[in-house]
Amino acid sequence: MAGRLLFIKHFAFKEGATYPDDGVNFETFANEQILELESLGPLVTLRPGMTASHTETWTIHRGVKFSGKEADIDKYITPLT
Repeated sequence: MAGRLLFIKHFAFKEGATYPDDGVNFETFANEQILELESLGPLVTLRPGMTASHTETWTIHRGVKFSGKEADIDKYITPLT
């Protein structure tokens, strides 16, 4: 359907790292007012003066064809990632 927007959020997953909340690097929450898409970085121990970073890259695509069928993901969505 023309005019639709697709939001894609990229973030890293570090194989073998320890993640919070039973080992996940992504959580969602939704209610009547909001949709939260939360990415999680691996757990790290920081000593004074040390830093950690977690980078997300967001892209928005306009006019993406998608019928809502899972089979369309490979055809229309995957090439955008």
